[in-house]
Amino acid sequence: MVELEQKQGNTTDGVQTHQLKVTSLENQNRDHEEIAQIVMTNGVTGKEHTFSVWAGDIERNELKPYYVYLNNPKEISKDDNLNMEDSLCNALYDSTLSDIVKMNDNIERSIKEYTKDEDKTFSIEIPKNQQNLDLHSMIVDEEVADLLLKNDKEMLSKEDIINFGKLVEHDNENTFDFNKELKDSFEAILDKEDIKQDEIKHINSAFKTLNIESDMSHFSKNKSIEKPTEELELPF
Repeated sequence: MVELEQKQGNTTDGVQTHQLKVTSLENQNRDHEEIAQIVMTNGVTGKEHTFSVWAGDIERNELKPYYVYLNNPKEISKDDNLNMEDSLCNALYDSTLSDIVKMNDNIERSIKEYTKDEDKTFSIEIPKNQQNLDLHSMIVDEEVADLLLKNDKEMLSKEDIINFGKLVEHDNENTFDFNKELKDSFEAILDKEDIKQDEIKHINSAFKTLNIESDMSHFSKNKSIEKPTEELELPF
């Protein structure tokens, strides 16, 4: 296989940052209209979010406009008759590759060559100055969608809450309103777990971003929180 790869660093002053790539498809058993994929990597956890790039009309050999469908949790329906997976599907953001990245000859050529010859795989990292949409916001949207799906399937964990809190710790731009959907589950999970001192700020960040209203100061009384010398209250 011939693989074309263009790399940029994914750290800034020693701080891990998010990463965006346009690549060939990993799974060769794909729909014939899938022509590439976007891979967003959460710089906090290393978790990857992958999205197919779809041809405009493959039957007519028209690859553009390179459709991409992203999660848009702010727009999900609050209809109780829909499960969360259907709600998220109905709220998908219809975008194109050029909405997300600044297109160039390298990307266009790589996709065209790959559609003609699957051995010509490629991986192109997109630096920040070549990104049209805010990568952090896109990753936050995907992580929120994952939280909602895991909650719906009763698969949420304390680590999911803390990792999300780490992601949005210094984020004042992205806010959601999922108090109704997530409050009970978050409280139930945290009520069963020991909470370490350094986890408190991450839990707070998660609750703030998701607009979860909860007085959880009782955790410091009921649970074994690691603390230096004095009682530590959770400031929710």
